Amino acid sequence: MAVRKIQLPDGTVENVNDSRLHIYRTLTGTAAVTSSPYYCSRWDVTDDTVTAYEDGMVVWLEVPVAGNGSYGTCLQINSLGYKPVVYNVNTMISSRYSVGSMVLACYNATQTATAYFNSGSATTVTGCWQVMDYDTNTTSISNLYHPRATRVVTGGQLKRYVMCVEADETGIIPLNYTGTTATTKTMTTEAFDPTREILYYTTNATVAENNSVALSGCFYSNTSVDARYTFNSGTTLTANRELYMVLDVQSDGRLCKLASTPWSQTLPTTDDGHVYLLLGYAYDTYHIELYPHHPMFKHDGTSLNIWHGTIPSVPTNVSSFTNDAGYLTEYDFKHTENTTVSDESVTITFAANTRGSQMITVSADIGITFAVNNFSDNYLWIANSGSAEIDVTVSAVTLDGTSVSDVYVPTDGITVPAGGVCELGIIANSDGAFITSRNDLAI
Repeated sequence: MAVRKIQLPDGTVENVNDSRLHIYRTLTGTAAVTSSPYYCSRWDVTDDTVTAYEDGMVVWLEVPVAGNGSYGTCLQINSLGYKPVVYNVNTMISSRYSVGSMVLACYNATQTATAYFNSGSATTVTGCWQVMDYDTNTTSISNLYHPRATRVVTGGQLKRYVMCVEADETGIIPLNYTGTTATTKTMTTEAFDPTREILYYTTNATVAENNSVALSGCFYSNTSVDARYTFNSGTTLTANRELYMVLDVQSDGRLCKLASTPWSQTLPTTDDGHVYLLLGYAYDTYHIELYPHHPMFKHDGTSLNIWHGTIPSVPTNVSSFTNDAGYLTEYDFKHTENTTVSDESVTITFAANTRGSQMITVSADIGITFAVNNFSDNYLWIANSGSAEIDVTVSAVTLDGTSVSDVYVPTDGITVPAGGVCELGIIANSDGAFITSRNDLAI
């Protein structure tokens, strides 16, 4: 009988007797018979204190002979009958425990398991020794997913075995909406953030657009992705080569869309305008291992470089302000010096990748069209050289050449007093154009 000591809350120590715990260091082992009639690996031990198997009975034993994953492994105490030794409820332990190692197992009187007993077929036995589960893979973790998160499918339905990109923190975009191995699939034209995860939908259930999908079924690392369901590649991949997703950068310098030929197994040697995102490694003509991390590459005409996003250029006489990722956190101003405008209308252009500013001098009412090519704050100073107050009208605003429909201006209009200066602030983005004014500037 095993004796266990416990300390009570008041500090006293008492012995606790538990007849269910047994430690066996010397057992007889019989190797499995692997030709018909088959026989499981057998572990035998003699213990005069045991007269029957008891539910919850625990043994701590030294493995006498290797287990077998095809025909089973069984433990017998005295001559009470062989009971399978299993893990993960009722799975054969195979040879996962080395000879001489110590194994802790608990007897489950109602659980069934199978083993071979001098027969050509397995026998189902009620009662088994369940060992503590563990993962033998201690050096390689390959298939990764998020067990609790969900995303909303956007752009179109999600079909079987298709890779997806994350639109943002709430939505994913399937790279196509058909989920077949045909080489004529229509690829998505949606813009997405390439710095977020690439996901592989591992099941064959269709998820309709705007419905949620559990990310437990979307792996961000997987050892066997069938690329035929995502790209129109068929079986043309070259084995033992990396696979890249080819992207076109959008006007904001951050979002991307798939290029017309959206995959490649070679990196560019000249500036072709594309960004190449590393997906993984092709191990045959249509399977890839999807990597969990996806560096991006772009050729600048001189060399191939890691791409983090479009970084505005900085004049050589101005210090750059960058964060760790290489993005500019402040824009330098590009100023256009004061010019006199005599026409009734003028177009003011603010360049890309900079904060723009300009000054003009007028003497009469004027209409202004703003051509904005950046997402920064821009300024226009209007000096009135006339003898009377003038009105300023915003005729139109374009952003990267596209007309902005929602233009927000001061409700009381924009005026410049005689001899005064008015400052206009202009910001344009996906929500519209926002124009503010103040006309109290003076020398």
